[in-house]
Amino acid sequence: MATYAWTGAASALALGGQVAGQGGEDLERHALRWARVLSELWKIEITVDGLSHYQERTPTVLVANHQSYVDVVALFLTIPEMPVFLAKRELANVPFFGRVMKTRGDVFIDRQRH
Repeated sequence: MATYAWTGAASALALGGQVAGQGGEDLERHALRWARVLSELWKIEITVDGLSHYQERTPTVLVANHQSYVDVVALFLTIPEMPVFLAKRELANVPFFGRVMKTRGDVFIDRQRH
């Protein structure tokens, strides 16, 4: 329950910043804070192997096995730049969270049509 409460609150703060005219850096700051709080709440330790192969500002496709919500948190905390996600279309309709995803530029996929 705490995960959903924090996600809702963090999403509302991020959207509030966008309404107030704050730029993408502010949205990134909120996303990183969201991820840090969840990693502490979940008491997870993230280990990265192979990050030296990652090239910033180069088009890159990263594939996560998405076994849990931890994948998104881990990517936010370990990749040196903010990733853009492909996500199921249904997430676009989640209050606050979906709006933040749209604002970030995440791409929604209709899984029924692909």
